[in-house]
Amino acid sequence: MNIILLAGPEKKGKTPTLDMVYAQLAQNMQNPPQKQQIKGVLTDDFESSPLLHNGKTVAIFSLGDTKYQVDDAIKKYGGIVDVLIIACRTGFKWSNALIANFQGSPNNCVIQKTVVNTSNLETQANTQDCQTIISKI
Repeated sequence: MNIILLAGPEKKGKTPTLDMVYAQLAQNMQNPPQKQQIKGVLTDDFESSPLLHNGKTVAIFSLGDTKYQVDDAIKKYGGIVDVLIIACRTGFKWSNALIANFQGSPNNCVIQKTVVNTSNLETQANTQDCQTIISKI
């Protein structure tokens, strides 16, 4: 399984970016699986059952606020999908180590979330990051 890690600070658009990725992948399927809210979470974070893209199965997990959540997503989807896309909140010692570990693996990819200071540029940044993720699948 290849893992794409979307890394960025809290509240800077990781989940909306992954929502765009989901929408783009789902639009190419006749009966795409619905996004599911992650159990026990009171946010917009979601996960998806496998989607198909260019002959690969892809799952998305947008809740990566802790190392345990990232680890749980990897365990859950390991052996089930070809590509797992996970959000990872940066700014913590664990996230720095995780990112360094992922950058050292040829099968994995770390994409740094584009952070903008004005809300009118946020959609553009999210769209750009979405396209980068799609290109890495």
